[in-house]
Amino acid sequence: MAVLTDAEARRMLELLKEALSPKSITLNKGEKQFQLHQISL
Repeated sequence: MAVLTDAEARRMLELLKEALSPKSITLNKGEKQFQLHQISL
């Protein structure tokens, strides 16, 4: 495992919070569907 500095750890927590917010979850779902669509072409 990588050793994180305090600032890096805080940034990771912020990114996790954003990733867990409902808005970004729906965005991620849309992106995944778009990627699947691109793969199937």
